[in-house]
Amino acid sequence: MIGVRELKEQATRILQRVREEKAEYIITYQGRPIAILMPVDAAQVEAAMVEAGRRAVSGGWAAYARLAEEIRRAWPQEHSAQTTLDEVRR
Repeated sequence: MIGVRELKEQATRILQRVREEKAEYIITYQGRPIAILMPVDAAQVEAAMVEAGRRAVSGGWAAYARLAEEIRRAWPQEHSAQTTLDEVRR
């Protein structure tokens, strides 16, 4: 275990141990555990980040499509989008 203060004071040495020796630390604040510091497999993390990005992009487009449909259904028929934008800008 290592306290937050010690982590701040010795961050370079601690991170070097994590990187080179695969050391793991439980970080504490006022004696209570708050986090775990441990090495990661860079290739595995990169692959997970790429996959998360792919999911976010595809999910994002689906969310935009749903939102566009909701706006289309709720849009007042007597106003064009251009007319509404012009009114907002005034």
